[in-house]
Amino acid sequence: MLRVSKNWIIVGYSLPPDDIDIRSMLIRAAQGRDAPPKLTVVLDRDRLRYSRVITCSSPTWQSIHRASAPTSGASIRADAKNRVETTSQRKCLVAITFRFKYPISRTMAFEKEYYRNPRLTLREKREHLKRAITIWMFEDGRLVGETYGTPLDGKDEIPEGCPKDSHSIYCDSTTIPRRYKNKGYGKILKAAFIGRVSRDFRRIYGHARPGASQALNQGFGAHFGKAYKNWYGTGEDYRIYDLTIHNG
Repeated sequence: MLRVSKNWIIVGYSLPPDDIDIRSMLIRAAQGRDAPPKLTVVLDRDRLRYSRVITCSSPTWQSIHRASAPTSGASIRADAKNRVETTSQRKCLVAITFRFKYPISRTMAFEKEYYRNPRLTLREKREHLKRAITIWMFEDGRLVGETYGTPLDGKDEIPEGCPKDSHSIYCDSTTIPRRYKNKGYGKILKAAFIGRVSRDFRRIYGHARPGASQALNQGFGAHFGKAYKNWYGTGEDYRIYDLTIHNG
């Protein structure tokens, strides 16, 4: 419903930073649209907690709330676009934004998150991303996430264990730098990727390393298959997965 509705109305819900599931749902729906929705947020409560909700495009924001003084330790700030955010000493609310085009030379720090063998040089990465669907995620303007995938249509080398299928895409990377881990950003970025590719593909394939990567994909309903021993000389056994995209 969110993907086809022209108007989104949120009433009385402050979208707290730790509610990753709701944020992920909204991101997936927004990414799967051709045009942004008109979004109306209605808040009528003593303590305003509405932040800059994660945005994948540029929806119209309206905030309706009862005027009241912020509680001790909190501050209210309105930016040039009249979005309102509340911050407190306990929780820092941040703006998460996405870009689909970005200078590749500025993304090479992500390669350091990998073992030496799977890393790409700048030249290799530029070549590889020519046909890829790319998303870069920013926290208050700081680059904090990268994900990209390439179609499995046979125009590029098919990764091991994946089928040749024009309706499927291979997710090469979903990467969050170490200093930004444990914030739920991996889940947000994965949701953005699924939403973005859902317009053109029916299934996502990938190879996930043990631990957080496998847990992340399993959380989105991925099915795991064969384990590949010592994947690219990493010393770890990566498992292939496939994830069906439900557009209903």
